[in-house]
Amino acid sequence: MRILIYVQLFIILLFVNGCKKNIDESTPKTKWKVLPFSENYSGFSKIFFVDSLNGCLIGVYDNLNFKNINCITSDGGRTWNFPPLEILNSVAGFRNVCKTTNDILFASGFTKSKEDPLKSVNSFFKSYNKGLSWNAVKENYIPTDGSFVLYALDESNIVATSGYGIHKTEDGGISWNITFSYKDADEAFDKIYFVNLKVGFIGGGFYEDDSNLGLSVFNYGSIAKTVDGGKTWEKLGTKFKKISSIYFLNELTGFVSTMFKPQLLKTIDGGKSWNEINSDLPITPVKTVFFTENKGIIIGNQENTNNCRIYTTVDGGKTWNNEFSSDNVIINDVSVVDEKHIYILAVQMQTKTSKQTTLLIRN
Repeated sequence: MRILIYVQLFIILLFVNGCKKNIDESTPKTKWKVLPFSENYSGFSKIFFVDSLNGCLIGVYDNLNFKNINCITSDGGRTWNFPPLEILNSVAGFRNVCKTTNDILFASGFTKSKEDPLKSVNSFFKSYNKGLSWNAVKENYIPTDGSFVLYALDESNIVATSGYGIHKTEDGGISWNITFSYKDADEAFDKIYFVNLKVGFIGGGFYEDDSNLGLSVFNYGSIAKTVDGGKTWEKLGTKFKKISSIYFLNELTGFVSTMFKPQLLKTIDGGKSWNEINSDLPITPVKTVFFTENKGIIIGNQENTNNCRIYTTVDGGKTWNNEFSSDNVIINDVSVVDEKHIYILAVQMQTKTSKQTTLLIRN
């Protein structure tokens, strides 16, 4: 009888160890690659990947030849190419980029004024080949110094924001109409997310702090919603701090993160009401993404520091676990393709006066 019990225990232990082995093998370990960029280039402002391999860097300046350049990758950011781009001979720089398909991209930026070469004119551009080459679609497309947000629903319908409000084109950028005019400080929208071709959310606000006192002097935020593809917008009644990131899983369930003593809020009714999930996030997120209602990631910097931190959650944002840390690194922008492929544009502060652009890649 005793021998039988020992045999049964042995079989159970083998089964448990086998399960553990299967779990370990089926759960890929997350690895972040740190890739310093050549010091010959500067001015990086945005990173955008259309898929796990093809991406581009926006706002890149060639320090050796004194001009703005095109910068693309086709191997997930491991190497970068600088193809000739004649249009950039007259461009003062790209500012934002978005996609409709994996091939067709749109960008906002600046061209030099034809009347006065010393002045810049905001312009709208289009690429048919993943950013390899660009064509100018429209100059002076919105009445401002360039868009803060650019989001393409399809090849014709694109939403942009300016210092005046929200704009939309329905003809691929040739003509633009303002669909929401700003009236309050909390309506400086610079974060956007569309769930589908009709339902979208846009947020932002105004934030100013006194770093010496560690106090928030001004911190206002708001969110607006559209249900007709950006033709009209309704400002939601909830008052927020300045919005740092917006992400929705579907038309009803979404998350927003805020700035200064950053918090995470969640809605399950399409933005009608919001519940505070976490009142003291460990970082101010540049990007907040949820892959399920429970599984998510925040990427950003610790408040009032240059310390980059990446945290993940498996309980819907109630608690967070550190996945990556690097001091003296400031995150500028994040491009998320999916859970396995995340690309971060950052600046490494080598000294008080010296810095180097760095890419963080999760794949």
